[in-house]
Amino acid sequence: MWTIQSTTAHLQSDDLTAKINLAFPNRGLSDVNLNSINLPLAHTLALQLSKPQTDESGKQLTAYTRDHDLIATYGKQANQANHAEFMWRYMTSSNKTQSSVGVEVVATLQTDQLYQPARLTSQTSLTSGNISTYSSAGTWSDTDADVATANTTAILCHFNNGASYLEIAHPMDAQGFTLDCSVESTRWNFLLLDQEIEKGVIRRARIQGWWCSEHLTRDAASELIALLANSPLPLTT
Repeated sequence: MWTIQSTTAHLQSDDLTAKINLAFPNRGLSDVNLNSINLPLAHTLALQLSKPQTDESGKQLTAYTRDHDLIATYGKQANQANHAEFMWRYMTSSNKTQSSVGVEVVATLQTDQLYQPARLTSQTSLTSGNISTYSSAGTWSDTDADVATANTTAILCHFNNGASYLEIAHPMDAQGFTLDCSVESTRWNFLLLDQEIEKGVIRRARIQGWWCSEHLTRDAASELIALLANSPLPLTT
């Protein structure tokens, strides 16, 4: 499922392959391949903390695998007051209407200091001309323009090769959303954490990406959104 070579982790499943440079989680998943089809994704679920990443040599990184999970813990960095742990979990959908495979990211932040800013964003960049967004009110909207709203919790993209990509931020964690559409690419950001934390406090956020080899309908996407919204809290990783 997951294998680690140096600081690069590889996902190998029957349906989905991808890789992550664990030293730079702000580069996200890359080389995503669904059922032997390369997808037009520059990067997916790229995680960015409050400050820019330090160089690779300065990172205190520990990584391991467990069943379908890949876990990376980052000790205190030279330019970060917070300790971070990211878990990438490979998933298959229990959706009865359309088959999908996905990756859930659970981010955990804590600090050994008082009142430190904790800000976490997730960014995805791809090429798709058919995009719709889902609001916390439970409605879908077509979009071909730049969007900045705190109400968006999911985005659905359909590719020219017939495949689809759905990204969902847990409604308790989706604190902001921006979308930048151009002829060359589409890029969006979910703001997942934006608060102060203090010593002894742990903050977690969840976001999922789902791939489908066919045109994922809005009804099927809504089922996946509801499953995440009603799932139990990740108390342990």
